[in-house]
Amino acid sequence: MAEGGGISGLLALFSDIDSLDVPHFQRNYSWGESQIDAFHKDIMYATRTKSDHFIGSTILMRDLANESDKVRQIIDGQQRITTIFLYLCVLRDKLFDFENMQIKNSNGVGATIDVLGRVNNMIYSNPETGEPRFKSNEQLRPFLNEYIFPEPSSHRPDIPPRHKYFSLELRKAYLRIRQLINTEMNKLSGDEQLRLVFEIIKTFENRLQILRITTSSYPESFTIFMTLNSRGMPLGPSDLVKSLFMKNIAHGLSAENVVTKNEEVAAVWKELTDNIGDGDVDQFLRHYLVAKQSEPIVSRVIYRKVEDLVGHDHKTALVNSWNLLKEMKRKSEIYASLLKPETIEEPYIQDKCKTMHQLVDSYRILMMTILDNNSHSPNKLDLLEQRELSHICEVLCIRWVLTGGNAQELEDHLQLVSLSIQDANKDFKVTRDLLASKIPTDSTVRTTFNLDLTKTALIRTVLFGINKLIGDPSELITLDSSKVHVEHIAPATPTDHWKKVLFPDAQGDVTAEYSARIEQWGNKTLLGKRENLDVGQLPFREKCKGRSDANWAGYENTPISITKDLAKESDWSYEVIQQRNQWIAESFIQIWSVHPHMDEVIPFHSWKESKKLK
Repeated sequence: MAEGGGISGLLALFSDIDSLDVPHFQRNYSWGESQIDAFHKDIMYATRTKSDHFIGSTILMRDLANESDKVRQIIDGQQRITTIFLYLCVLRDKLFDFENMQIKNSNGVGATIDVLGRVNNMIYSNPETGEPRFKSNEQLRPFLNEYIFPEPSSHRPDIPPRHKYFSLELRKAYLRIRQLINTEMNKLSGDEQLRLVFEIIKTFENRLQILRITTSSYPESFTIFMTLNSRGMPLGPSDLVKSLFMKNIAHGLSAENVVTKNEEVAAVWKELTDNIGDGDVDQFLRHYLVAKQSEPIVSRVIYRKVEDLVGHDHKTALVNSWNLLKEMKRKSEIYASLLKPETIEEPYIQDKCKTMHQLVDSYRILMMTILDNNSHSPNKLDLLEQRELSHICEVLCIRWVLTGGNAQELEDHLQLVSLSIQDANKDFKVTRDLLASKIPTDSTVRTTFNLDLTKTALIRTVLFGINKLIGDPSELITLDSSKVHVEHIAPATPTDHWKKVLFPDAQGDVTAEYSARIEQWGNKTLLGKRENLDVGQLPFREKCKGRSDANWAGYENTPISITKDLAKESDWSYEVIQQRNQWIAESFIQIWSVHPHMDEVIPFHSWKESKKLK
């Protein structure tokens, strides 16, 4: 029979469990960057506010035949639990940057606290033997036991840049968490860093709240799993906000008038949700609140923040609810255009928003304020100011994504600029300079272009932007990812021919090194969907000339100028890839700068001639 263990922190959850095992039939780890970033954001919010954070439920199966057994199989919740242990290991590793891992009690009284011991008590069922409390499935378990769970020392190898495909998402998650933690640490001094690590560990111990359901058989486990996941989504923030407006606006009315008022609220709310369309209404509400307030807003506090805005006195809450609802509806019209930038009437701003829409969601926070022509702010922007801020916002966003900036820091900065626009005491120049102050430098950008990159949306956006400037205006292409693909010139899957092209002097197997070279910027171009499927792994000159038997005309006849230009190359090589890296980097800086020089962007072949390169 299933047992409801109630909601508890992780320390309580682990108190009677020595081993959390992922069964062999469970899929591999699959969380991506957006989920990792959202999890980190919630952790930092709970840490800074010292508040509890509910992270959902987990179904654990025990062996009824062995009552003393402290092993539990994870039937549901393994992605979340895997992430928790990755995060704990990153925190543990960070402690080894400090000479002293002891910390004084915050009140200065009593013995010092062994921070390393605290985190190891969660990671290991037995810290003395180093036995991990978490055991992933059979594929990932050896990787975790070799590269993640051991304490950092000369005996633990670094995570390899190349490994089995099934470990890719796990490796990326670990490195992303480490990057996020390092970003937090870099804001603080040494002592403050150690204190923050300890506070995050305390969040994991007690502030992270999880609902544990314990079962004793697979059939029972799966019945509960299917039941929990078949009831649809629970009430979200937008449902609660709508209910709050209805309650406040209908307060004190007769039953008949309550119905009438609720119908009025529902009609306005429907307009709001219709404006958002297929977009996320909860995300709109969060972005709306972020643009109005000076503190970070996470989804779970949306209702409380709206409740604070309308107030708790019945009379003022009635008026404020109507006013806020109407303002939200008006803002949703602007937000709708940002969800579909092609609907923005002003061509220059539309172009900027199309670029940002491909890369980040948080740009809507600032653009919702920039485009608010009905704003009552004394700092209402004219068209030239809207254009200028839109351009700087685009430069900031694309450089931020390119250089791997932290998503929350970008959102915080866009929030700050949005508030500056609404501040009667701030003139336009102050706001403009504030927005530009966080733009990554040219030197940082150039460094990034020497690295491997697999962010397809970013690659497509950058190459598309260059193509617009070097192409024939009559042959403009679309940024639509369903119609224009990113093409590897030297193909992603190596052949003997292409290995020799990129490694002409190699003696042994170069498969791993090949992967690194083909992911560089210089080896990427744009191609129509059908052509991308047809071109495959053809040799370079055949890609350029095309093949009549495949009914494909080749690079030299494509309407995409950035690709057509490649046909002027006599052959492909790693040297050409490096040259093209530099060309793309220079073109990027000329296009996406506060003061751009778009007239200086020229085709790759012309650029090589200007540099006297072969």
